[in-house]
Amino acid sequence: MKLKLDTGREMLSNISDQEKEHVAYLFSQNLADVIEILVTGDPTQYSKYEQLEKERLNKIREKPDSDPFKLFGLAEIKLQWAFVKMRFGDELNAGWNILSVNKLIEENRSRFPDFLLNNKTYGTVQIIVGSIPSKYRWILGLFGLKGSVPEGLTTLSKLQEHQNIFQLEASLIANMVAVHLLQEDESKNFEKIFRDHPDNLLVKYFYSAILMKHAQSEKALTSLRQAETLQKGYLDFYFLDYLRAEIHLQSGNYDQALLHYNQFIERYQGNNYIKAAYFKIFLCHWLNHEDQLALDKFDLAKEKGEIISDADKYANKLLKRNEYPNRLLMKLRLATDGGYFAKAIQLMHEGEAGKFNNPKDQVEFIYRKARLFHKQNQQDVAIELYKKTIQDSENSPWYFAPNACLQLGHIYKSKDHRGLAIFYFQKALDYNDHEYKSSIDHKAKSALEELK
Repeated sequence: MKLKLDTGREMLSNISDQEKEHVAYLFSQNLADVIEILVTGDPTQYSKYEQLEKERLNKIREKPDSDPFKLFGLAEIKLQWAFVKMRFGDELNAGWNILSVNKLIEENRSRFPDFLLNNKTYGTVQIIVGSIPSKYRWILGLFGLKGSVPEGLTTLSKLQEHQNIFQLEASLIANMVAVHLLQEDESKNFEKIFRDHPDNLLVKYFYSAILMKHAQSEKALTSLRQAETLQKGYLDFYFLDYLRAEIHLQSGNYDQALLHYNQFIERYQGNNYIKAAYFKIFLCHWLNHEDQLALDKFDLAKEKGEIISDADKYANKLLKRNEYPNRLLMKLRLATDGGYFAKAIQLMHEGEAGKFNNPKDQVEFIYRKARLFHKQNQQDVAIELYKKTIQDSENSPWYFAPNACLQLGHIYKSKDHRGLAIFYFQKALDYNDHEYKSSIDHKAKSALEELK
């Protein structure tokens, strides 16, 4: 879990033959392989390791039924590979894995109700199933699958309360779910985990990502610089280059952003975020008024990468439309996202003094102001601006209105206005065909589940 895979694998190779008979040995081998694939994104590693899933599952099936680790191990290995399959676009087989995991862990909970580690698998599956958008719920019903994000978090909390090998992993999952699905600020809670694990590269990544999510990019940059010092013996984690580039782009340091985006493209062996990185290279030149170079990079971004992550999808939509972003609005968005509020306020004043030539830019400016006031905790001003965003873009295919609904839901939830919160979360789900449909739907549905 520290991403010191070579050391971990060497330790595994040196344990006794008797210890190698335990399910934990096969589980740990599998975890190392899966983490390597997920972090590197390397399709050749996927091809190299994928046949080992069946081999390890078959070995575990030979264990006696009296061993609570048997069904638990089967479920965990299938769950680990579900994430890998999803990462490489094999959604169908990932789905079958999740179905199998749910059946296995339910059976193990029935046989061994006091086996603490069941809570890790069961809680994770509850979160996955509970965050699936409403329009796919009928499929889950066919297989008798039920899920709940709040129940999943409650189940994981049992592992966080007791000393066990999954205590850290359960904390990481719970914190990231709270941040990305429920939009809660877990940066202070996560700071203790960060301090308690100074040599853990994975923790530094999660902490940096949480800080960036909550407009604390300068603090995240410090964490990423600390991560750079953890080099010898650790797995190469090139996605950190992408995060560094994002922060420099937010702050307007375009030369440093270009350096890290190019490093990410050159070093990363996966396919996700590549198109987004090429698009961001265009943005660096575009925002720096290097127009001809920017247009060349725009054309290059059309050819490069695949459409995998939400960032890739957003970039692809703009590239297909041949749509060049308004410079002021993009700078305002980036500065707000990074927590560079003084710069964002200056840009907002510039926008108020000028004019926007098309309806989309006019609506986006209102939405950007709402985001800026919201992130500065000026909720009453943000509410009015979010409502105006919805009013002015009600029938348009942009993501501003659905995300405004999502944010209003969270604001009203924080104010204990349950009815209004439910109304706006549901309204967010009603929008179709916008860039962030999947992401917004996941968050709205999870919030609704928590309220209910």
